[in-house]
Amino acid sequence: MKPIKQYLNTLIFAIYAGLIIGFGGIVYLSVQPAALGAFLFCVGLLTIVLFNFNLFTGKVIYLVINPPSYLITLAVIWVGNFIGTFCTATAVKFTKIYDNLNRVNQIVDGKLQDNLLSAFILAVFCGVMMFVAVDAQQDNVTSSPILKSCAVFLPIVVFILSGFNHIVADMFFISLAGKWSVEAIPYAIVVTLGNTCGSVLFSFGKYRLARN
Repeated sequence: MKPIKQYLNTLIFAIYAGLIIGFGGIVYLSVQPAALGAFLFCVGLLTIVLFNFNLFTGKVIYLVINPPSYLITLAVIWVGNFIGTFCTATAVKFTKIYDNLNRVNQIVDGKLQDNLLSAFILAVFCGVMMFVAVDAQQDNVTSSPILKSCAVFLPIVVFILSGFNHIVADMFFISLAGKWSVEAIPYAIVVTLGNTCGSVLFSFGKYRLARN
């Protein structure tokens, strides 16, 4: 098990990731058309990749190649991502741009009113896209900077425009809308599990089956 200091560092870098995903959420809500907002949202993942911040949906894909204690690391990252997104959502409410972000209520209502099976499947789809975006940055996948750049942007644009569920982005949207509730908690749990299943499904194929 990691010492407390390492878990603290993990938490801090997870908070950074949550903060920057919040920035991506802000620009997504601020601009039209939706395709432009989805493209600009990618600044979040790009920053996380460049600075190696801890994003839950980026780190969970390596669950299959880590010991069981890695689940603690993932839990710490999840909490850090929540803190970061909540802080960004809370801070932006005190700014002049907050009134321009009111369509977040429609987005969140659509997510929370969905049934849990649908939410889970859409989260699995998102997990697959996150696997592509994150794992493609590894040198053993491709050394082409063009392909690496496309892998950062295209899967993210796809999951946003398709309406897939990403737990960290949803943390921000729900916090910004102020709609954490009895309904939001099971939704967050289901989306977390769905993102995990989608990522692990593909990482298992790459890191386990391909070796046999």
